[in-house]
Amino acid sequence: MRSKIVLITMAIAMLLPATIYGEVYGEVNVNILNARETTSVNSGIVLQLDKYDKVQIVEQIGDWAKIRVGNNEGYVMSNFLDATNVIAEAKTNGVQLRSYPDENASITLLKLNATEDVVVEYKVNDWYKVQYNNTEGFVHKDHIMARNLQEVDEQSLAYVNAVESSAIAVANTSAYPSTYSYQSTVVHSPQTVVYSPQVKTFSSPKTVTVQTSNTSLGQQIVNTALKYRGVTPYKYGGTSLKYGADCSGFVQQIYKMYGINLSRNSAAQYANDGYNVSTSNMMPGDLIFYGNGVVSHVAIYMGGGQVVHCSDYGTDVIVGSAYHMGKPIIGVKRVIY
Repeated sequence: MRSKIVLITMAIAMLLPATIYGEVYGEVNVNILNARETTSVNSGIVLQLDKYDKVQIVEQIGDWAKIRVGNNEGYVMSNFLDATNVIAEAKTNGVQLRSYPDENASITLLKLNATEDVVVEYKVNDWYKVQYNNTEGFVHKDHIMARNLQEVDEQSLAYVNAVESSAIAVANTSAYPSTYSYQSTVVHSPQTVVYSPQVKTFSSPKTVTVQTSNTSLGQQIVNTALKYRGVTPYKYGGTSLKYGADCSGFVQQIYKMYGINLSRNSAAQYANDGYNVSTSNMMPGDLIFYGNGVVSHVAIYMGGGQVVHCSDYGTDVIVGSAYHMGKPIIGVKRVIY
C-alpha cells in the first residue's frame, strides 16, 4: 500500500527540502526513468533508473522532484515515483521509544534526544512505528516531526498484533527478540538477544590482496540467511528481519550476527566493505552487487550459481540465480577473512 507522491500545486503537503524537516525516500514506478540536469525534458540525462530503483526525494519543484542516488543528483517528474519511507526527528530530549502503541501496555526501550532521526514505517492510532538504528518500537505522534508524515500508511492494532504473532512462530530461529501476547494488562517485554562473536574490522579494504575465504563461516552465514526465506518481507529503508528490510538492510543484519559490520546501503557496501574477488572465484558468503551503471542491489552468494537476497516489493527473502537478476553484476566483494 505504497502512497503515490502527491503532485503539489496547491500549498498543502508540499515535499520540502530534506534539510528542513526530515527526508522522503521512494522508488521508480516506470520501466525506465531518465534523471535530468534540470527541470526540463530538454536538459541532459545524468542518470538512468529502472523500475523499483530506490531514490531519496530531496525537493519538490512544481511537477518535478529533485532526487539523490548515492552521490548523484538529478530531476524527474514526480508522478514517476512512489513514496516509501519518511525520515522524521525527535522534537525534544527524552522521547520514549516504546515496545507497543499503548503507554499502559508497553515498556520504554530507549529514549531519543532532540533531532535524532528515526525511519517511520507506518501509523497506528496516535502512534508511529519507527526504527532507530537497530531498535524498533513506537513513538507517540506528538513527539516526532516531519513535513511528510502524511505519506505514511496507516495500520490497525490488529495488523500490529498479527505481525507480532507471525514473528513468534519463527522466534526459535530468528535474530530478533521474541514477544508476548498483547493484553491490556500485560506489559510488552521483549527478550534481549545478544551476539558476541569476534568483531571484524576492515581498516583498509582496498589494499587487501589475500584471496582466501573462511568457507565454513561463509556457509554459516548462508544458512542463517536462508532461515529468513519467506519470513522477512521487503521494505525499502528497512533493517528489520522481523518487520521488513531492503536488500542492503537484510545483508547488514545477517552479517552483524557474526560480528561483521557493514555499511548501510548497497552502494556504500560496495565502495567501502571487504575486497574485490572475481566472479570465477566466488565462495559462499561473498556479496554480489548489481546495477545499471551504479550499484542498486546486493545479494549473498550461496554457491552453485545461486544467491539469497531480499528482493523487491511483493516478495520476501528469496533464492534466485546469481546471473539472472535483471541487472548486470557490477562486482563481487568478500567481507569474510
